[in-house]
Amino acid sequence: MKFKLLVLMLAIIATKIVSAQGVKSPEELELGNKLRAKYPDNNVCVINSTITYTFEIDNKDSARAYKTTEAEYVALKDRTAATLFESYDDFSSIESIKGFNKEKGKYKNIPSYEFYAQSFKLSSDEVFDDDNKVKVFGFYFETLGQGKKSICEKRISDLRYLTSTYFQSDLPHEISTIKFEIPDWLEVELKEFNFEGQGIVKNTERNEKEKKTIYSFTLNNAPAIKSERLSPAISKSFPHVLFIGKKYKSKKSEQVVFEKTDDLYKWYKFLVSKSENNPSILKPVVDKIVADKKSDTEKIKALFYWVQDNIRYIAFERGLAGYIPEPDHKVFENKFGDCKGMANLLNSMLKQAGYDSRLGWIGTSSIPYDFSSPSLVVNNHMICVLMLKDSIYYLDGTEKFIPFGQYADRISGRPVMIENGDTYLIKTVPTHGPENNRKFVSQKLKMEGETLTGSTKIELHGETETYLKNMYTTCPSNKKEEAMNSYLTSDDKNFTVTNIKTSDLSSHDQNADISYDLKISNSITTADNEVYISIDPNHKLEKFIPDAKRQNDFDFREKINFDYKIEFAVPEGYKVKYIPEEFSIDQPGYTFYIKYEKAGNKILLTKKLILKTGLISHKDFETWKKDLKKLTTASNEQIIITK
Repeated sequence: MKFKLLVLMLAIIATKIVSAQGVKSPEELELGNKLRAKYPDNNVCVINSTITYTFEIDNKDSARAYKTTEAEYVALKDRTAATLFESYDDFSSIESIKGFNKEKGKYKNIPSYEFYAQSFKLSSDEVFDDDNKVKVFGFYFETLGQGKKSICEKRISDLRYLTSTYFQSDLPHEISTIKFEIPDWLEVELKEFNFEGQGIVKNTERNEKEKKTIYSFTLNNAPAIKSERLSPAISKSFPHVLFIGKKYKSKKSEQVVFEKTDDLYKWYKFLVSKSENNPSILKPVVDKIVADKKSDTEKIKALFYWVQDNIRYIAFERGLAGYIPEPDHKVFENKFGDCKGMANLLNSMLKQAGYDSRLGWIGTSSIPYDFSSPSLVVNNHMICVLMLKDSIYYLDGTEKFIPFGQYADRISGRPVMIENGDTYLIKTVPTHGPENNRKFVSQKLKMEGETLTGSTKIELHGETETYLKNMYTTCPSNKKEEAMNSYLTSDDKNFTVTNIKTSDLSSHDQNADISYDLKISNSITTADNEVYISIDPNHKLEKFIPDAKRQNDFDFREKINFDYKIEFAVPEGYKVKYIPEEFSIDQPGYTFYIKYEKAGNKILLTKKLILKTGLISHKDFETWKKDLKKLTTASNEQIIITK
C-alpha cells in the first residue's frame, strides 16, 4: 500500500471514531492548558504509558512473549484526533485492542461498535513481498483536556523476534515505562541504547511468589519523535531497550535461543540451509561470462558486474522468507532478488568459477549494533565475501556501479560475520575517508557583459559517482537530457548549461567525468566604474542550518568532499581592486576552506567543503550554525574590478 493511500485511509478512520460528548471540567481544562503550553506543536499528549512484557511456555515447549501496551491520552485542543498503530507480522499477532473514555475521573470501556481498529498491510514500491502489517486505531477528542485510554495486547510467537522497544512515539509522553517480567525459567539480557543524558530511572523488583524478576525503565518528559529530513535511524538517536532471549528451561528440556554469537551464526546457517540452491543451472552462464577473461580479477569483475547490471533489487520481508536467501537459480531466472538472494546468486556464480566465496551478514551504518549483541537486529544486510589469495573482498551486488575493491559508505568500517563451515569469521570492511567521495569541479570563467560564461569539468568518485551513474542510467531515454541539466544546475534558473559531454556512465571501472559550457546570470553588478562579481556559485551546505525546533542529528548518509577550482579571467582594461580574505574552519567533523589569489590577469578561487563523517550531532548544532553562517558570508563575498 502506498504511503499516501495509507494516510488517506487513516484519516477516514479517524473521522469515523465516535466519542461521548465531552464537557470541560476545571481539572481537565487546567491539565489541557498546562500540557498545551508544554507541547505547543502537538494536538494530543500521552500522560502515562506502560509497555509490559510477560512470558510463557506453550504446549509445544516453545517460549513466547506477550506485549501489553497501556496508554492514557489527553487532548491539547478542541476537536482533534489521535491515530495510533501497533505493527505485527507472521511471527506475532494482535490479540486485542480496547478503548476507554475518561468520565468523572474514571475510565469507561468504549463499546466495540464505537471503537474502530482495522488492519492494513504495509508495503512500498521498494518491497516486493512482506508480512508487515499494522493495526490502526484511534480516538476523537471533542474538548481540550479530554482523556482517553487504550490497551493493546500482542503475542510474539518466537523470542528471536522480540528485539527493540522504544519509549517514544509520534506523540509526546509525560511518563513512559518499559517493563519486563522475567520468570526464573528464562535467562535474558536487557541492553540499553542511547540512555546517556536522558535521566531514565531503572528499577528491579523481585516477586518471590510468582518466581520472577521485574525490570522497569522509566523516561519522563519525552518529546514526540519528529520526521525530519536527513535524520538518522531512530535506533541511533532515541533511547530503547534491546531484549536478547538467551535460553529457557521448560519441564521437558533446556532450549538455547541466542545465548552467544555462536547461536546467532547457527541460526543463520540453519536459514541458509533452507535455501534450495541448484548452482549447476548457473554453470553455462558463468562459463560464458568469464570465457574471454584471462586474470582472476577480470573474471571476478565480470561476474560481480553481471549481477549488478542484470539483477534488480527488490526487498522480501515475509516471515522466514525474509531471512532465508532465495535460491540462486530462482534469482537468476526471475532477474530480481533482495540482498540475500543477490548475495546467494553471486556466491554460487563465484563458486562455479572456482573461487572461495562465502556469504556474509552485516549491519549497515544505519544501525548502532555489533556482534556483542546476539540478536537479529545486529544485521540488516547480506553480502558476498571473496577470499582471494591473501586478500578479502566484500561484494555487495545491490550497489549498482560500485567498482570491484571499493565499498559504499553504508558498509565501510562495519563488522561482518562470514560463514566458515561450522564456525564463522568476524571481519571489518575497510574504512575510507571523505577523499573516497571526492567531487572535483574545475571552472574557467570570463565576463561577457553582465553574464559569466565559461567551461566546466567535473570528476566524480565514490558515492558521488555511483549516485550520478544510477540516476542517469535508470532515467528514461527521453528524460536523460532533462535529468542531467537538473543535476548540473541544481534547478537554478540563473544557470544555463550546453555542450554536455560525459564519460561512459554505464562503466563500472571508468570514473564519471562531465564537461560542459556554462552561463551564469545575476552574478555581476556594476556601480560607477566598479564591477562586483560573484565567482563562487557553489553553495552546497549553507541550506543545512538547523532551525531551533530541529530534534534530530543531520545524517548525510555519506562522507562529503567537494573540491572547487575556479579561474576568472580579468577583462582587458580592468584591474583588480579587491579579493576576499582567506577563510578557513577546521572542526572535528568538518572542514571549510576558501581562498582567492591573484595570478597575473586571473583570479583563482579554491574552495573545499569536507564532512569527515557525514554526521552532524545535535549537541554540535550551535557551533555548526555559527560556522555555516560564516561559510555563507564567505561564499557570498564578491571580487571587485575597476576600469
